[in-house]
Amino acid sequence: GDEHNCLDDLEILFAPLNQAAPSANDHSNGHTVGLARCARLRRLSLVDCGLVKLGCLQPIAHTLERLCVADQKLTSLKDLGSLPQLRWLYAQQNNISRIEGLDECPRLRALWLFDNSIQRCEGLTELAELRELWLQNNKMKRLGGLEALTALRDLQLAGNPISDYRDLPRLARLPSLESVGFRDAHFGSCPIAEREGYRDAVLGALRHVTSLDASEVTRQDRHRARDAHLENVLEFHEKVDALQREHRDDAAAIEARRRRSSAHARSLDGEMRLAFAELERLVDEGRQAVKAEHAKHRRARALAQRSLDAALAAALAEHALACDDASHKADRRERRDECALLALERRAKGERRIALVIASLQYGGPRFTSNRGDPPQQLPPAKVACQLLGEHSPDFRWLDARLREQPKGDADPLCLLRAYRVSRRDEALPDGKCWFLRGDAALIEDAVRGDVKDGLVLYASASQACAAFRSSSSSVSAPQKGGDAVDLLEGSSDDESDDESPETLWDECKEDDAALSSSDAAGSLALLLLCREVDAASGGDNATKRNLLMAAEASAQKFVGGQAYKSSDLLATPAGLTGVAVEHVLLCGSGLCSRDQRALEADLHDDGAVGGPTDALLDALAARVRAEVEGHRQRVARDLEPAAVDQLREADADLADREDQLRKTRARIQSE
Repeated sequence: GDEHNCLDDLEILFAPLNQAAPSANDHSNGHTVGLARCARLRRLSLVDCGLVKLGCLQPIAHTLERLCVADQKLTSLKDLGSLPQLRWLYAQQNNISRIEGLDECPRLRALWLFDNSIQRCEGLTELAELRELWLQNNKMKRLGGLEALTALRDLQLAGNPISDYRDLPRLARLPSLESVGFRDAHFGSCPIAEREGYRDAVLGALRHVTSLDASEVTRQDRHRARDAHLENVLEFHEKVDALQREHRDDAAAIEARRRRSSAHARSLDGEMRLAFAELERLVDEGRQAVKAEHAKHRRARALAQRSLDAALAAALAEHALACDDASHKADRRERRDECALLALERRAKGERRIALVIASLQYGGPRFTSNRGDPPQQLPPAKVACQLLGEHSPDFRWLDARLREQPKGDADPLCLLRAYRVSRRDEALPDGKCWFLRGDAALIEDAVRGDVKDGLVLYASASQACAAFRSSSSSVSAPQKGGDAVDLLEGSSDDESDDESPETLWDECKEDDAALSSSDAAGSLALLLLCREVDAASGGDNATKRNLLMAAEASAQKFVGGQAYKSSDLLATPAGLTGVAVEHVLLCGSGLCSRDQRALEADLHDDGAVGGPTDALLDALAARVRAEVEGHRQRVARDLEPAAVDQLREADADLADREDQLRKTRARIQSE
């Protein structure tokens, strides 16, 4: 311990260290140097030890005079701390980029920082006793920051990128500076030292320097530098005098030209004013002539424009009328198509309904009540045979002819759509007088089955039966006849829905009945029974009575303007009276419903019945507008003669040229 306490000088060379620590037990950052027991240490040298940080030097702060940390890995001196007795600091060959941390080393005399990365001098304001500063081989370009170093004697700057003489006056303000170096055999030269006249320029600026680049400054060097400086000053003054003489000559020449220009301008001003007044008069005359000609042309164009406007307005009015006519035709066609579609739909529902009635008669089926949710009543097949008559069969044509026979005054004749022959099995058909019964599907079915409990009214013609049915339907809205019979066989339901629930079938039956009882612009449908008179006495036995499905007694009562029988007893017919037997079940129509289905479908696809399309009307309007515009152009060309138009254009061009000349003349006058 005493040996360390008496230690005066310590050198550590090439030993791996990271920093100098206050004690030997502090190993927090790797290898360290313990200085706590070296209380009298004056000189400390650490060379190539790999230091990256100085650490704490406070144990030797009051005794340390010389510190060497050369060839290390230091990047800064800010950890140096307070070293009031430090005289010499050698920190060359490190990675220091900034001078800092020296503010608490006021007695420092020598500072070596060569072979670092310093870019400018700074942080030296507190080093009033600094005499030696070596900054070779750094990155400094300027020489500022040295003004406070009044005791500085030796300044070495070789190897720095200094290339300008303008900072030399700053060094001249250092009163103690004796030796300066910008060139060195080891560190190389600054760019300033390669310039011609370098030594004379430096000695001329730094007259108190005794050594330059390690070479003593002799008396001859000072005389030569002074002579070169005087020669440069004389040359500079000669250049200034030459420039002043040239300036005076140029000023005199400019003044002479100005005077000549003023005299010429005054003489030219009078001439130009006269010419300008004449030019203005000519321009005014041309402007008035062109204005009058333009007014004439505007009047001609206005007349032609009014004529064109009237023609275009007439064309637009005619086009509007044509569009209205086309719109009315389209509306009529739309209403006709709606009626045709309604007739097709109503006809399809009527055919479906009569088909269901015939199917129920032949195969039996359920009958629904008036309430939608009530369960249906199953009906057995009727003891009748039903045969569909073809449209081209003689019977079908005979029946159609009978339907078309109508009393005078009826609006639309009836047309046969479907016909079914009805007869008892294995019995001959009657051949007496024909009577007609009109009713809904349930009444027709009950009449064929022989299940009618109330009296029925038969009419001599189909049109009378239809008129009577419409009269009774208008007095009692939506009559209910106790339900409808429908066919529940597979495939007999409407193909628009696959749901064969009782509710769906009930809805379809009601729609079909509504179609049979409707009458409007689309026409109407009628479900009829064709009954034949039979003589009860001709049969003479019960077989003939069984063939009498309805019996009636003669009556002179008139129904709806026609002859009629009123039935009284369906089963017990008195001998000698006349009865009727059901022969055909008929579906007939009037209005559009009576037309052929193919003709209705053809009308729906016939686009030629409507008036001309809108595109054709627009094309016609465009053609007429083009014709009117062309006529307007020809009228304008006729009213305005080509020669007059050409003269007007030439006058416009001439007026534009004169106005341009007027502007140029005015500008020239202003310039002069």
